[in-house]
Amino acid sequence: MKLGRNQAIAIIVVAVVLCAGVGVVWSYSQSSDKDTGLVFAVGNKDCYEPCWIADEMGYYEKNGVNVDTLTVSGGGKALEALLSGQADIAGFGSTPLVNCLNNNSSGDYVVLARWMGGESYAELASTIFKENNELYSYSLYYPNGSDGAVTVTLHDNSQKDVTMKPIKGSNITIGLDITTGYDAALIKYCGATGLTYAYEGDANAASADIVMKPVEFSLQVAALTQTHDVDGLVGGSYGLAAYFVSNDVILSSPNVEEYPSLESEATCCLIASADAYANKYDEIVGVLKALQEACCYIYGIDYTTDILTKEYVQDAQNKLTDKEKQELFGTTTATEKGYYYRTDACSLIADVFGYPFTTDVQRLSYDNYTWGVDFELVDMKIIKNSYNVYSSNDPNKYREVSGIDYMEYFDGRALSDALKDRNGNSSWNSDAWFVDASTYLCTDYSIKLSENSNIHSIYLNVKDGMWSVQFLDNNGKAVNASISGITMNGKELTEGWTYENETLEFQCVITGNVVISATF
Repeated sequence: MKLGRNQAIAIIVVAVVLCAGVGVVWSYSQSSDKDTGLVFAVGNKDCYEPCWIADEMGYYEKNGVNVDTLTVSGGGKALEALLSGQADIAGFGSTPLVNCLNNNSSGDYVVLARWMGGESYAELASTIFKENNELYSYSLYYPNGSDGAVTVTLHDNSQKDVTMKPIKGSNITIGLDITTGYDAALIKYCGATGLTYAYEGDANAASADIVMKPVEFSLQVAALTQTHDVDGLVGGSYGLAAYFVSNDVILSSPNVEEYPSLESEATCCLIASADAYANKYDEIVGVLKALQEACCYIYGIDYTTDILTKEYVQDAQNKLTDKEKQELFGTTTATEKGYYYRTDACSLIADVFGYPFTTDVQRLSYDNYTWGVDFELVDMKIIKNSYNVYSSNDPNKYREVSGIDYMEYFDGRALSDALKDRNGNSSWNSDAWFVDASTYLCTDYSIKLSENSNIHSIYLNVKDGMWSVQFLDNNGKAVNASISGITMNGKELTEGWTYENETLEFQCVITGNVVISATF
């Protein structure tokens, strides 16, 4: 189902009204001959594991496509390969996707699907810190410092008492790849916590709380653990690898309960040139099938055309015998998300990526995300959350998603065809997805309410058919409210909503007005 530029999918207006008289309104309307091969730009870092498994295991050939893998360092380079015509399809995350769509006025590119997605606190969950082998660590969890020592359990189960030093005033240097979304996420973190930042070489770098130093993924571990060019890293499995090779490294994440505006979703999307989509459609469907098979391989389950939800994977793994689990997963226990990961799926990636990657590093990397071919609402959420950032240091560096009709660039035919069973029935329903997505896109905004109010913004999310609403102060922290009522289209909602832990949840509506009465 390809959406035309002027085709309307949904128009939704939501009004949130506070007792103080402050109101907000949201609205959104949506409007040859085949070559024998397909060039696929693939990064040699985390998030690209299914691409490498599909290549190593022969899944591309099995699904009738000859793929020429073009190895790049990450999403920014993958985008360059796609834009320059070196690649037919490419995989990358939020910021490269925005950059692609912002320059897509002629409809040269098509968003096909995603193969992974998962929770990521402003993409900072893999941030690590050290300080000259001393037992000190700058903490993203406590940006202004903590009250004394914190006991930290390291990857080898040893423990250390670590004093969490405040980031504010420390002028620490963080290494990251700025061609992806990590610097945007870090800017957002600074905005929420009141920290100042600068890029290396900026005039204010010497006085900034955080200095961002561009470091390619492959050089990040050495920059932290060997040459000591940086105090910390942000992003991806290279950070996890550094954590595993050095006992002086501490894993740190923002406190999402204090800063809910930092919570986001990570995803990796597959993008094709319009020319490849027109002339190599069958090959593109074959790539999607191969990626789905690779995701099944990661979990040690039979290939399926079903959507690989957490519940599906757990149910399939629970049907395995203890002997089968031992053969597939070794002696490891289920990870934090309740999954098992195939041992050779971990070692295969460790071999592909090389030192300092290990099977243990890959297990931790796998557990960050949910793997499987799909296209979820998080694809749009991560774009807005990591890209729409404001710089108090330099307003010229404010970056925003401008004028993009996301629905215009997504074509679900290939995804639907890739997930068809033998009877021709697909597990991916494009019509249902568009309804859900239009609802989601119309509500997930953070809007300034009032210059004089201590409520700076509203954070909305849609999950499992429920709206989740939090009121935030100007530091991005949740503010407690007293909810006196909810009205939908003029009718009071007397049940079906809860307000606990500073979060209001209630059942979604497809169209109409919602009024929330609250005092603070």
